[in-house]
Amino acid sequence: MAKYIVFQNQSYRQERQESILWSPKFSKNGYKVHAYELMKILMPGDVVYHYVNQKFVARSMVIAPAMSHKKPEGLDGERGLWNEDGWQVRLDMHEFTDPIQRKEIWSSMKPYRPNKYSAFKDNGNGNQGYLFPCPEDWARIIEESLVEENDEIEKQLTLVDADEPIETITERYGISEEKRVEIAKRKEEVGEAAEKAVMNYFREILPEEYHTEIKQVSKGSGKNAGHGVGYDIQAVEIDDQGITSPILVEVKGTSKNSSTMFMTSKELESAVIFKEQYRIARVTNVGQDNEKIHIISGFDGYDSIDDLLKGKFQSYRSTAYQINLKDEDA
Repeated sequence: MAKYIVFQNQSYRQERQESILWSPKFSKNGYKVHAYELMKILMPGDVVYHYVNQKFVARSMVIAPAMSHKKPEGLDGERGLWNEDGWQVRLDMHEFTDPIQRKEIWSSMKPYRPNKYSAFKDNGNGNQGYLFPCPEDWARIIEESLVEENDEIEKQLTLVDADEPIETITERYGISEEKRVEIAKRKEEVGEAAEKAVMNYFREILPEEYHTEIKQVSKGSGKNAGHGVGYDIQAVEIDDQGITSPILVEVKGTSKNSSTMFMTSKELESAVIFKEQYRIARVTNVGQDNEKIHIISGFDGYDSIDDLLKGKFQSYRSTAYQINLKDEDA
């Protein structure tokens, strides 16, 4: 995993909005420039520190290699600073809550200044250019300056929602690939613990002779089992007259105390299809002393996902879209 520093006094705002790096392929005179050539060797997992107005303001992880791309509209304020033909690299970016002033850490960085292709001169002023290699010792010094911020991020990442897409977490915190793996494992653990808690909940409220009706479908195999069928547990409910009815339970576990849930289109579709049979078991504070299970019902009366979202929930936000290309782009 290589590390780099990018100078973005003029382009940071727009590149931040689009989560990209962009540089021309050649200078205005048509010459190769080392800072532009580096764009071609950026690889997924590489780390980039963003330097703006003498401050380190953000950290990014590269998520895709460079691709040829026309200069984003408005990037140089239509001043013609750069050629139109360039390289673009996509990022997962995390802005620092408290940017690091270069002058405050330069005395620690200076002994490790490289003799060639250094981002900074001997006095700490920046060299002209866009992208520069970042020595490991510089990266260490920058990271050590972020101890409090990293501690807060680490604290937040211990609290996960089992169903939150890992991409949204990455976008929010700019985490490394190693941390992605750790969080994915943590999410899986929270999800499994939440399902076990719901299984135990039904065992406690149902007479023993009905315990065989409680099945963890998410752990099964076949057409109507496994993750992705729209629910995790099959169980039964008993009404006041002693009549049993089968129910399908989607478990939503989080180690937080939060009213926000993440649902797939398949899960929402299942709620519309199965209606009065469908339940959501919301498990908050999973694995903690204050763990709570709330069973949500009342899905009959909704004939579409749109009706369900508008009528059943307080608010919602789409986090992903399925895109079909036009024939000319396919």
